Amino acid sequence: MRDAKSSALVVHSISSQNVTASTDGASADLLNYDGALVIANYGLYQDGTAWTLTIEESDDDSTFTTATDVVGTATAVTGTGDDNTSDSLGYIGSKRYIRAHIELTGSSSSGLQVAANIIKTNPKVSPAA
Repeated sequence: MRDAKSSALVVHSISSQNVTASTDGASADLLNYDGALVIANYGLYQDGTAWTLTIEESDDDSTFTTATDVVGTATAVTGTGDDNTSDSLGYIGSKRYIRAHIELTGSSSSGLQVAANIIKTNPKVSPAA
């Protein structure tokens, strides 16, 4: 299949919300997929030293650790110049479950608007959807 729709499946991870602390998204099951793309969409920055997208991985959908088999480097959201931007990381690891994680460095009282999706890629069986 040559179209992207047949070779990818979108999973919602973090609902659009204002966060004031580090935030874990819902997980995606990568069974029958060989990779993923995690996309964070940022809205209004209000405070916090830095907000950064990471990917967490798990074998059992219960105990998550920071993934190391990641393609790309996340750009931290550090001020209002980062309002209404997006960031993404690729995942090529071997764990079955992954989730988006927004990491706060420093403290926040007003927070950051954020949402995140996981796009499962490279299905072992096509079409994906």
